[in-house]
Amino acid sequence: MTFSAPPPIHEKAIIPQPLWALGRDLVLTVLMWVFFLYLLRDAYIDAVILWQLIFFGQDSPEIPHIMSVLKEIGVYALALIPISAVLISWGKYNQIRFGRQDRQRRRAASPPVEAASLAQTFQLDKTHVEAIQNAQHILLDHDANGTLIGIVCDEHLLLSSKDR
Repeated sequence: MTFSAPPPIHEKAIIPQPLWALGRDLVLTVLMWVFFLYLLRDAYIDAVILWQLIFFGQDSPEIPHIMSVLKEIGVYALALIPISAVLISWGKYNQIRFGRQDRQRRRAASPPVEAASLAQTFQLDKTHVEAIQNAQHILLDHDANGTLIGIVCDEHLLLSSKDR
């Protein structure tokens, strides 16, 4: 029994797309990042001027502008404090109210499934099911309709379409 290589990444996607669509998405993503960085260019320039002022003592005519920007950033930081407090309080409330409940213990454990039952469900021999349960590596091969046509357990061919 031979197995083919895995399909390319664009074929394994949840919603398969043609290769040109992935290329389009990549180009648009790069363009949007470049545009975003372009919009922030003044912030980069201000950061360099501020760096020169702090570490090298170089004066610049842009200092009043930078100070006004820093004042605005301070206002945003003050607005973030109550928002953060609300979110942290909400998280602590949920932790106190729901944190100690172990939801897994409330569910009844399902009964173990016997090898004979699985063998009957999947139309296999009981020995095949036991080999699958004990195997560390399992490879299932299906046809285009989803019918099981081959099983390889721990590098040993267990079942092929010829055996069915």
